[in-house]
Amino acid sequence: MAGTKTNTGENLKRQWQIPARQVRYREGGKWSMPLKGFPGALADENGCILFPTQEAYQSCSQNKCQICSLAVPLWDGLTYAEAHHIRPLGRPHNGPDAPTNILILCPNHHAQGDLGSIRLDLASLRCVPSHVIATEFIRYQATTIAK
Repeated sequence: MAGTKTNTGENLKRQWQIPARQVRYREGGKWSMPLKGFPGALADENGCILFPTQEAYQSCSQNKCQICSLAVPLWDGLTYAEAHHIRPLGRPHNGPDAPTNILILCPNHHAQGDLGSIRLDLASLRCVPSHVIATEFIRYQATTIAK
């Protein structure tokens, strides 16, 4: 059917059997809408991140970039940030889709991280008590991804 979206949150939920009430899909670098139903998941073509509760979703980073603390304001009073896999998923990096391999970044820092134009350093990242970042992924990014 012409014009039908195939990669939507609901389609990925069915296809991948994601155990969530709501799934939001990231397309073109932007999440389709903020996640509001829990348990919920954020998904893209590489995988998904599950959040059992709204508290887990919000406490992950308070939607602020873990590099610059920017929270991009949205029209409805919510804020926007993006999930970045420190060690990328898929070949050749084969990073895991795990919270310890994810940073919450503003769109600019997310693009820089994907392109390897920044070198991550655990000591300079904004820490969130409930979000543990594995040093092995930071080390991998600094030695393999960063240029």
